[in-house]
Amino acid sequence: FRFTRRLGDATTALESGIFCYTSQAPGAEPKVEYVNFESLLVKRPDGWKTLMENQQSATTEAEWQRAKK
Repeated sequence: FRFTRRLGDATTALESGIFCYTSQAPGAEPKVEYVNFESLLVKRPDGWKTLMENQQSATTEAEWQRAKK
């Protein structure tokens, strides 16, 4: 996960960013995917919990690298 935007206060947060995952079928080359997302979180006594995650669109490795900075 690489976060590009975080908005919130002491009890709620909205985070945006990109996540990367790799899948591989038996005998096949690994396939890398990059996906833009938003996530809504709330703070509970035992820590931050994700209420909603929205996978918005595919993106590129170049965007993933820019999100690193």
